[in-house]
Amino acid sequence: MTINLTTMILTTMFLYLVGYYLLNYLIWGRQRVPPVLHCGLFGYSGKDPVDPLRLTFLAAENQERGDDATGVYGNFLSKSTKKAKDFVVTSEFKAAIEGANTIIGHTRKATVGFKVQANAHPFELEEGTGKDKKGVVGTHNGQIFFQCLEQLQKKYDLAKTEVDSEFIYKLLLHHNFDYDKTLSELEGFIALAFIRPEFPEYLYLYHRASRPLAVGFLNGSSMYYSSETEPLDLIGCT
Repeated sequence: MTINLTTMILTTMFLYLVGYYLLNYLIWGRQRVPPVLHCGLFGYSGKDPVDPLRLTFLAAENQERGDDATGVYGNFLSKSTKKAKDFVVTSEFKAAIEGANTIIGHTRKATVGFKVQANAHPFELEEGTGKDKKGVVGTHNGQIFFQCLEQLQKKYDLAKTEVDSEFIYKLLLHHNFDYDKTLSELEGFIALAFIRPEFPEYLYLYHRASRPLAVGFLNGSSMYYSSETEPLDLIGCT
């Protein structure tokens, strides 16, 4: 029996894919996503307003980590299903970051939820009114295990969210910004960048070993962060 080269190649590829996903199933479990899936985080915090060119470069360099959507929060929330390199040239992106001292940004690789603008990061949530009003704007790279989400939703009677990342900040609000309690209850791959609008001068960063997050400094008073380390070097950070 003769087997042509094309058939051999297709058979080899099929066996490789079957083996790959079977191995990840055995290692990570039914609800766990292999760590090849990722998004990009980038942003800025400093005494001086952000340098738009440096931030634009970081956004574009993180596009390879996720090209399903791009979002940023500085002066206001702006997000789109455009790729980063297309989004950063829009007037809305420029207005959102111009003169801002604290900025969080995200490039999305869609792993949970449809590829629509509502599911793009950052997510903006708030509770209460008047003096009791509290809010958070946040981004996430990684994934929360499905079983963990179900358990926490039932435990605290919290509404389901289409995107697991949004649930992180819903839980954080529910726990009244008890960071240790919130993070200890979440199982999965996690890198976070978020701010609280009532305290705009503060930027919160967190990551586990399963998801990279690097920071770089300029002139001792400005800090940029990125999921990719090399772009920080290229914009002059140390």
